[in-house]
Amino acid sequence: MSLIRPFVPRFEDWNQRAAQASATALSKLASPAERNQQIQILTMLRHEVDNAYEEFEAAVNGERQHSRIDDLRAAFLRLRHVLSRWQRGN
Repeated sequence: MSLIRPFVPRFEDWNQRAAQASATALSKLASPAERNQQIQILTMLRHEVDNAYEEFEAAVNGERQHSRIDDLRAAFLRLRHVLSRWQRGN
């Protein structure tokens, strides 16, 4: 499945960035400015993931159904859902 290969390693980076920014945004030790900065980072990450999802869908458009494509699509949708909560004020 060479079509999806470029997207898989990007998930590790996105998940790490989302976890780090979320932890700081939720931290009681972080200042309001730090929390706001991390929320902005999460919003930018959401846009990055949205764009990559569109690229992914274009890449697999017309391909026969495959469990790896389905798994990656589900991972995209879960990450987009998690990141969208930050846009609504978590």
